[in-house]
Amino acid sequence: MKIKPIGFLKRLCVIVVALISLLFFSGLSLADKNREQLVESENLSLRCDKVEKTDSYSKDIIEKYFSWPSSTKPPVPSQGNTFIFIYLTITRIENIHLVGTGSRNDKTSVLFDEQGREHKRSDEFIVGIKYKDNKDITSPYELVQGSEITLVFQAPKNTRPTGLKFVYYFKKKWQDPKKQAEILLKMFSNK
Repeated sequence: MKIKPIGFLKRLCVIVVALISLLFFSGLSLADKNREQLVESENLSLRCDKVEKTDSYSKDIIEKYFSWPSSTKPPVPSQGNTFIFIYLTITRIENIHLVGTGSRNDKTSVLFDEQGREHKRSDEFIVGIKYKDNKDITSPYELVQGSEITLVFQAPKNTRPTGLKFVYYFKKKWQDPKKQAEILLKMFSNK
């Protein structure tokens, strides 16, 4: 029996498409859930190192960012909610001063879930900033390559994160007004 090349290729394509569809629609990830995800814009590259759902701030976060007095308790999510921590690393900054990820009066990052809901950032932690004047911590600062950013969101416990709109602010020159930009990141979560 002789196999016709065109018929064989068609069957092979159908099988490959079926397998990809099965993976996509079954909630499984095409990427290993522990694999880092890299996204880029013109002047910035960002790596998502980890996405974590938890009912409390981890001991590592508390020790790294806080000096809790013994009578003070770490934040807890609202009833029925959980915290979603997204750990990011800045891997490239080109021709800009990355001056932040948004303050109280600015637009900030948003987490998307499988139902299309948006969840606003409730907290953030940044390690790796450089002050314009190293002797004055009130001077302007910028994030540097290698900066680690932890974004914290509150969402209902059954939330499955599907995407992140990472909002950041930059200046081409220090004297320029800050400008806003964003990077979209698709989450590969099996939870």
